[in-house]
Amino acid sequence: MEARKDARAGETISVGIGQGQVSVTPVSMAVYMATLANGGTRVTPHLLKAVDDGGGWKPVPTPPPQSKADIDPEKLQAIRDGLWMVVNQNGTGHNAQIKGPDGKPIHDVSGKTGTAQVISNQGRAAAGKTAKNLKDNGWFVFFAPRDNPQIAGVVFLEHGIHGGNAAMVAHHILDTFFAKLDGRPLPPKPMLKANLSEAQ
Repeated sequence: MEARKDARAGETISVGIGQGQVSVTPVSMAVYMATLANGGTRVTPHLLKAVDDGGGWKPVPTPPPQSKADIDPEKLQAIRDGLWMVVNQNGTGHNAQIKGPDGKPIHDVSGKTGTAQVISNQGRAAAGKTAKNLKDNGWFVFFAPRDNPQIAGVVFLEHGIHGGNAAMVAHHILDTFFAKLDGRPLPPKPMLKANLSEAQ
């Protein structure tokens, strides 16, 4: 990727945390997480698993990977370790953790929370902090398990306030996914609206 000609040195820090001229989609973030999870291979997103053309269900082949990202293995491991700590060492993504009957984490979720500002803090103060459509958006990108990942994805929670709330949604997705794989009962539907945290 070539650096922008009009980039200023002071923008580097803010862009590094997703502020400034950063534009991503949920699908691009899911692909990014899958790339980190599988060691650098960029997967091709696809929606169809099978098609019924009138003659019964036929599987749709998985598209081939796009390419292999050139990521230094030590840096990749440092990123993966950091993603694991966000969920498992009292980080902002701890809501995504899946625990077994003994209360200990299972399936080792890794992820990163994010918050996308909808309006500046000054604008929010002027407009009144209680307006729902002025609340920040919450993001959580994830993969699991840490070793030999089987799932990667993203939760974008519009006006969800912060990424910790999006991690709660991801928890339900992951718990359902692994319950099916483990042959255990599916988790109950979460009461997310009642549990959303206003704290930022």
